Amino acid sequence: MELLPTLTMFERVGGAVTVDRLVESFYARMDTIPEASVIRAMHGPDLGPVKIVLKRYLSEWMGGPKLYSPEKGHPRLRQRHIGFSIGEAERDAWLLCMRGALDEIIKDTGASQEILVAFQKLADWMRNQAGNSPDQSGVIVASGIAKGSGRSNPSSSASFTPEIQTSPSSTTTSMGVSSWP
Repeated sequence: MELLPTLTMFERVGGAVTVDRLVESFYARMDTIPEASVIRAMHGPDLGPVKIVLKRYLSEWMGGPKLYSPEKGHPRLRQRHIGFSIGEAERDAWLLCMRGALDEIIKDTGASQEILVAFQKLADWMRNQAGNSPDQSGVIVASGIAKGSGRSNPSSSASFTPEIQTSPSSTTTSMGVSSWP
């Protein structure tokens, strides 16, 4: 039985054009949805610079060109967001915007769902408010164990690249921490 070539999520969703559209849709929602005002307030008036960073991050995270790490290094997402108070309301607002953007932009519903599941785990991991942090809840929120680290943490991966194996009978996605954020 011959396996089809391995696709990255970046290729599966449509590449750079789709990632750009996804980020634009995400931030448009953040600007217009009243429930997102809590996370919009965390950003400056000009979203241009953060859009560029998110586009670069998502491109690399989905297995596309390495646009983020050469400039920024390892993502260390919780560390980079520690200055923002992130609880359930902020997590839910972020996910509301991203879920809407995914539904609007990503035509492959299977890919959209896989990305959303990974984002849900990551967004939960990002909570950092006292008494509202995954570290304090005792709940393991990671999608797997980072290779060689012995710890669960969706933001401490060695590699960004999700591998999508497609065969005529099934689609399997490597969603382990070593593959996703």
